[in-house]
Amino acid sequence: MKKIIFFLFSTWILYAQNYSITVKIKDWKLKNFCKIAKVEFLIKGKIEEWEKIGVFDDKGNPVPFIVKGIDENRCILYFKISESRIYRIISNQEFEFKNGIENIPEGKIIIDDYLLPDSKKSGCWIWKEEPVISGDFSHTDTGKNGISYHSTTISPLKVRQSDFIIQYLFIDPENVPEEIIIGIKSGRSEKFFSWGKDKIRWRNIDKEYMGKLPSAGKWERISIPLKDFRRRKITGISFYHYGGRVFWDLTTLNQTPLQTEIIKFENGKFPVSYFTMQIRGPVEIKKKKFYILELDGSPSSGDIYRWEINGNTFYGKKISCAVNDKKDVSICLEVEDKNGNKDRFEKKILLPTGKINKLKILLKPLPHTNFIYPGEKADLPFTIINLSPFPLNISIKGIQNNGKIKLLPGMENSKVLHFNFIPGYKKEEKEISVWLGNLKIENERILFSPVSEIENLNVKGPYFKNDRGDFVVLIIPDYKLKQKQTDRESKIYIVGDFPKELINELKERTGSDFKVIKFPQKGYHILTSFLTLFKNSFKDSDTVIFFPPLLSILRKTPFEEWKKGMDAILYIFKKAGKVIVLSPFPSLPDLKNFLPYVNILKEISSLRNAEFIDLYSLYTSIDNWKRFFMVNNNIYSVFPNKEGTEILAEEILKKLEWKGH
Repeated sequence: MKKIIFFLFSTWILYAQNYSITVKIKDWKLKNFCKIAKVEFLIKGKIEEWEKIGVFDDKGNPVPFIVKGIDENRCILYFKISESRIYRIISNQEFEFKNGIENIPEGKIIIDDYLLPDSKKSGCWIWKEEPVISGDFSHTDTGKNGISYHSTTISPLKVRQSDFIIQYLFIDPENVPEEIIIGIKSGRSEKFFSWGKDKIRWRNIDKEYMGKLPSAGKWERISIPLKDFRRRKITGISFYHYGGRVFWDLTTLNQTPLQTEIIKFENGKFPVSYFTMQIRGPVEIKKKKFYILELDGSPSSGDIYRWEINGNTFYGKKISCAVNDKKDVSICLEVEDKNGNKDRFEKKILLPTGKINKLKILLKPLPHTNFIYPGEKADLPFTIINLSPFPLNISIKGIQNNGKIKLLPGMENSKVLHFNFIPGYKKEEKEISVWLGNLKIENERILFSPVSEIENLNVKGPYFKNDRGDFVVLIIPDYKLKQKQTDRESKIYIVGDFPKELINELKERTGSDFKVIKFPQKGYHILTSFLTLFKNSFKDSDTVIFFPPLLSILRKTPFEEWKKGMDAILYIFKKAGKVIVLSPFPSLPDLKNFLPYVNILKEISSLRNAEFIDLYSLYTSIDNWKRFFMVNNNIYSVFPNKEGTEILAEEILKKLEWKGH
């Protein structure tokens, strides 16, 4: 029966008036602490049609409200909530509850969901999705025994004697602290406000007792009077507790009203066009001044959403875009249904003036593979960070990945994005880009290139980059190494990390000269080793004796990464007449450390037709073999001594197949 009555009421309202706006209370749990909600909406139609309005809950009951401002563009009103979460604002109506609110909460939010990127934080800030009373996150810390705390600076706030700091908190009922404290900082001085037992103490602490500990297991609101801070500015806030666990959420200067969102606009027709908006700016992007528009057509009814903004066309129910620095912006939303019927809503909005904030987005790669095989999926993780002083709704375009995300400010709110691509045998260039509507604000390029086709390669940290600044992933094709008979006249390269006595030992035995290429002992070892060899050209008549880069093993490079790196290095020797690969030496005192790398190199050598010398097996098969590596009691070298090097030289000469050595 109640549903029938409400249906008849709604039908009468729409028949008798022009417009209806349905709003929803955002953070419903806050209703226990505040009964006044705020809604700001754009005017559709003539202003005269909105000068007489009423506000109703979802049962059709009128509620007290007051209009705080109205012009041709927008209206701001406050209303008193009942037990309903949904309310309607109806035009062309006159009700006795107009101007029915005396005290309007006009507080200011200090902390909710994020901190400004330039704030100075201390302690451990941990953001949690539950429990939450406002927005998306609450914040807490590690919750260790004894004193736990986290603090931050804030944009300076000038306060009056009558002002209050209001804080919402949730105490874990299974882990109740003995005391909680909020510290309010002004310049170099700080005053602390305490609830519970007097457990947190240090010398000269200025602490005021506020009462017993708030109840655990539910959200509570505590207030801090700022009478001692009159004519001063608050510059920081800190959160302490002794033992237990506390979740802190919304922090405000004085009480703030409940926030609402417009979920539906009606005028008795279909389709109907309406939008809400938020303007951020002015902001500076790459030394140019812009405004950011966040436009939402969700309150409309229709099938196709077409936007015209200063002559540019966009599609979609929700969009973000950047507009040039002008006095105003023209916005039009046209909504169309499946039958071709259309409705338009147009507004010319004045753009705000004031401080110019810099819009800054960082798109940074995380460690990823630098070598890949054709047909293998490459997973390229990037972290994206918003260092602007406000949230951003951005679009990501990239390798098989397109999507929209809301990015809160600060390093702690960064997101990791994964881009996947399967390369073939040819060179391909891909781009990952960040867009704010029609404006590209950040991008990175990735070049997938066969090893044989790359030019101008550099090592930057754990990545390859070219001279243009692109990240480079090298494609390792299928190949086989040559194994020609060599003689003493051929040029012989000894490449890698090996005992320094080896060259003299080989020269004494053969009378031949050997060209030495040593690996650099700094930087990201696999990449710098590859690049060192990549800059050299090996000819058909050359012989290469290859020792793996020791630093890459000592630093325990992941096996798959090491395997691809060694495979790419062997590819460089493709033109050489003969290639001899030596395994890592036995590792002491723990033989297991290097053994996986021995097996990997043995597998690659067999696959690529390289001669292979297993130094692990060679040395460990000799009685009392540890003497070759012992420097002192229980102290070992990674390379063999002179006696051990003689054994190494003999084995190399066997592989060279030189007679009479």
